[in-house]
Amino acid sequence: MTANLYFIPVSDMPHMLEGLKRACAAAGMGDIVTGGNLCVIKTHFGEMGLTSYLDPQYAKTVADIIKDKGGKPFLTDTNTLYRHKRHNAVDHLETAHAHGFTVENVGAPVVIADGLHGHAYQTFAFEGGKHFSDVAIPDGVYDADAMVVLSHFTAHLAAGFGAAIKNLSMGCSNPQGKRRMHNQSKPTVTTDTCTACGECAQWCPTGAITVDEHAVIDHELCMSCGECTVVCPVEAIAIPWDENSSVLQEKMAEYALGVTRQKPDRILYVTCLINITPHCDCMTSTEPAFMPDVGILVGTDPVAIDQASVDFVNGAVSYEDGAIVCAEAKDPLRKIYSHIDWKVQLAYSESIALGERKYILNIID
Repeated sequence: MTANLYFIPVSDMPHMLEGLKRACAAAGMGDIVTGGNLCVIKTHFGEMGLTSYLDPQYAKTVADIIKDKGGKPFLTDTNTLYRHKRHNAVDHLETAHAHGFTVENVGAPVVIADGLHGHAYQTFAFEGGKHFSDVAIPDGVYDADAMVVLSHFTAHLAAGFGAAIKNLSMGCSNPQGKRRMHNQSKPTVTTDTCTACGECAQWCPTGAITVDEHAVIDHELCMSCGECTVVCPVEAIAIPWDENSSVLQEKMAEYALGVTRQKPDRILYVTCLINITPHCDCMTSTEPAFMPDVGILVGTDPVAIDQASVDFVNGAVSYEDGAIVCAEAKDPLRKIYSHIDWKVQLAYSESIALGERKYILNIID
């Protein structure tokens, strides 16, 4: 079945937020949220040091819509594998508040979904995957009556891009779940390049890296989170994503499937194609966007909304003079990460019935 998506073209903030209200109504927010519902807004607060995370006003608008429907909204995210400012709930909350995600600014409290150290979760069994038969869903997601998945579209070093499916999977998993998705890929060190600075060892969540004349990675302890590849200042550590990214993407799709099965017909997706950067919001510094802002997409199908997002980013569709225009895709995502076939994420998601790639765009102007 072809999914209906609602598109708010980029404009000034007041017009976009008003369009977001109309799009949520058109997409069926009233069917998802009813009076008294505890509704989780799953978003990303941005790592400390980053500035390109989503403006809290988007979360505030979603929270206001939920309250208008009689629901009780709260914002959430889950703790990270790497040891920085979102590795535990206390530091995570401080980061969220520093970035403006407060009750005063957003009109809804922040609850870290998986507890102090990621141990607050429920195991949910499901069928349909070849990698997983169950997923660990954090309490703050599992126990909510309904959910709005508020995503920031970015390129991604391991999956090619990250949006709704990644927010459902990595974003709705505790550290145990993140480890299960990542564990097929092991980084290696180019010893001639390594300067033995120790940055990788400081970030490693499992203590798998020791440094003497150069960094050494214990693959028995390594959970393949990939953080060492990001923080290395001389790019001496790499993961063969061309061999393993497809498996990671399949696992992400299956984890997302488990989350949606736990909340059938109770999830709305809002994806913002704003500040579209080469790395995700887990970074500690901001890189310039690699393309102009596009707008916001709203719908109830995570695969369709990710496909439409990619189509906008790749230039397969664009908004010109009040209409949607189709053109030949240019695929800047492959220019950034030439070794990653991001299409696996969408094709596999469709094959396991997470959603459909076909969609109809309805313009909210």
